[in-house]
Amino acid sequence: MSEQKTFHLGFTMAGAVSGGCYTAGVMDYIFEVLDKWEKAKKGELETVNSEEVPKHNVVIEVMGGTSAGGMATIMTALYGLRNTINPVTDEHVNNARGIKNNILYDSWVSMLDDNKLKTLDIALSTNDLKGGKVSSLLNSQFIDQLANRAISMPSVVTDSSRPNYLAPDLEMIISHTMNRGVPLKVKFPNNTNDAGLQDAPYHTSFEHFMVSHFKLPDGSFQDNKEYFTLDIDTQNTINRLKKTAKATGAFPIGLQYREFNNQDFSAAYLKNAVTRIISRKFGESNPQIENSDIDWDQKTLNQYHTTSVDGGAINNEPYGEVLEILRHRTKDNVNEDFVWSKEENSDDPVSRHEYQKAGVVMIDPFPDTISPDDEYEHPENLVDVGSSIIGTLWDQSKIKRKEMVEQFSNKAYMGTIFPVKHKVENNKSLGSYKYPLCSASLGAFGGFLDIKFRHHDFYLGRNNARNFLRAFLSVPYEKGKKVHPIHRGWTKKMIDRFLITIDNKTYLPIIPDINMILDDEVSNSEIYKYSVPKFPKLTMNDISNAYYKQIKGRIKAVLQILRLGISGGNAVLRFVLLLAPVRYFSRKMAKKILSIIENDLESKGFLEGSKNKLNK
Repeated sequence: MSEQKTFHLGFTMAGAVSGGCYTAGVMDYIFEVLDKWEKAKKGELETVNSEEVPKHNVVIEVMGGTSAGGMATIMTALYGLRNTINPVTDEHVNNARGIKNNILYDSWVSMLDDNKLKTLDIALSTNDLKGGKVSSLLNSQFIDQLANRAISMPSVVTDSSRPNYLAPDLEMIISHTMNRGVPLKVKFPNNTNDAGLQDAPYHTSFEHFMVSHFKLPDGSFQDNKEYFTLDIDTQNTINRLKKTAKATGAFPIGLQYREFNNQDFSAAYLKNAVTRIISRKFGESNPQIENSDIDWDQKTLNQYHTTSVDGGAINNEPYGEVLEILRHRTKDNVNEDFVWSKEENSDDPVSRHEYQKAGVVMIDPFPDTISPDDEYEHPENLVDVGSSIIGTLWDQSKIKRKEMVEQFSNKAYMGTIFPVKHKVENNKSLGSYKYPLCSASLGAFGGFLDIKFRHHDFYLGRNNARNFLRAFLSVPYEKGKKVHPIHRGWTKKMIDRFLITIDNKTYLPIIPDINMILDDEVSNSEIYKYSVPKFPKLTMNDISNAYYKQIKGRIKAVLQILRLGISGGNAVLRFVLLLAPVRYFSRKMAKKILSIIENDLESKGFLEGSKNKLNK
């Protein structure tokens, strides 16, 4: 029965570019609540009577992420493992700038902004081009600086005791897209065993998806062979986490690719990781495929070197991988996966139901949806076909086959936190906004334009997480009929405080929000309360004055380097290209970029004077 007092969770954080500030806000609120709940159960919150506090347990078993979500996952793990929970609450809402001693806010909102420079100033600077090489459209040194600051050994001794809501053998997976794939060979031997066909070629495919799979050390695995250790008190782990964060966030072309070799991924680790990927055995440290002996290309494994471009190019939401780890961790010989089986012959009606014991929560700042207005347009010519191929290949590489097939047979809890903001009058909704995130502008790069955008999105993440905990991270409750094991023993006072009613059906939360006790609220008290109620707006004068010269300067520097590279050793071609009006093109392109920024911000409602649209 004690096991039935524990609910097991996994978190997945999707890729989001600058929208990682929203994910950071979500996780900041969730960890604030988990931290307060743990303290309340111990009687350490003076204003909370421990008799009002639910006593069941919630344990985070695994976290996974990609790109910006992967970076946020690493920072969240450090936030929790170091037990340095310092939430950025509404008392800071009118002060966006400055370091808050909160790894999530400082990394995703404050970034590198100070009184003289903004983070985008660094991203547009040209000091990364002095060697005559272009690695990315933006100067990615700001990513290096942020990672080095956030992911480091603590300068002061912190509370090393890990909170009870983190599993003692916590796992973390971060997605990568590798330019060099690991060969997977299939042979067609036929039945004749003809000696002349013994050297017939293999059919070879290549696995370009890779994960950095971390686990808290429990003495059962070898570092860089089965997993990477998540012992954050060692410099080796810190260095690996830095590189992992930079690599998963290396947005293709826009941000710098990262290099890996056998020092990063040993041959043994590559075998284990690829086997997990192709067999979906993410919960096993040394996975085996039944009746199969993979013919590994030893040269590739033992001399592996590659570049990594982002994680989202192949798998932007690794919830299936997180779910497989959770399945393995909670599986037993009595119950079906993810549930405690019902006792069909019991006289107690409460026992005659299945109850979930595990689930996954995904944080997705930009969910992929199908618009009813989308219509397929046939290409008119070869150029149209060519331009559509990249999108086709990208969509195909990210398809979730197993997850799609199992979605209705999978009994795990599954929920998603995504941006929602309502237009509110007299505490009633007049509709939800079409673009609730400022960072949704400019193809998700909009958050880099101004700290006010990131500040708004961080707090919206906190507000959406609050509503999710108080309503949707819940299980059905019917007194005397359907009571989840974690809620048995709850007092009437607890039930009255936390009860959720949606469409005349009642539920109780998996994670009780202790802020409801502290603020004397019930579940629907703050549905339409937003810490930053108004959307921040920018003016084109401010944007032009801040960035026009830097945009023009970076374009000019990039064009000059590319011009020399294209000419190669051909003196005639070099002479011709030297006549190309680089200054003219850099001015034209900079003005075009500013025009794109203006049109996009205006269409989404983030330009001064523009309106924020509501969903139809």
